Amino acid sequence: MDDTSAIGLSGPQHEALEGRATEVWIRRALLGLLTAFLIAGLLSVFGQVERVRTVAGASGARVTLTAPDRLRGGLIFQTKVVVEASETIDDPQLVLSAGFLDGVTLNTVEPGPVNERSEGDQLILRYPRIREGTTMTAWFEHQVNPTTTGSRVQKFTLRDGDQSLATIARTVQILP
Repeated sequence: MDDTSAIGLSGPQHEALEGRATEVWIRRALLGLLTAFLIAGLLSVFGQVERVRTVAGASGARVTLTAPDRLRGGLIFQTKVVVEASETIDDPQLVLSAGFLDGVTLNTVEPGPVNERSEGDQLILRYPRIREGTTMTAWFEHQVNPTTTGSRVQKFTLRDGDQSLATIARTVQILP
């Protein structure tokens, strides 16, 4: 007696894969889809590529913001802000719109501001005077909350007291 017939296996169907031609192509398609997904991740389609934006204000202050435009839930990332003062900025304030904080946790700011407060839905970080011809660099460490998706408008403004010196606005896409 043949052992394969006792458990329901047949030679043509199970050895030659007769009648199962489409299953092979389904497996190949799923493997190809997984490979394409992994390649897209390696090419940073899903976030983390830093973009640099620079704005020169009317008062001669120059601001450079470096941060990724596409993020993923759970991603830890850094925003770097460089302020170059062609004139002394007596009361420098970095103003972050709600887009920097809505669904995104601000873990740390270095150097720490002298004072911080909120004004409406904005976070205002006040720093010591920036003398003419010098620069100030601030690093912000963020983490995207895992359930956050969609797009956010982030507006960053450098102020001297109540006077706006330079503004950078950008849209960030948060992927699941």
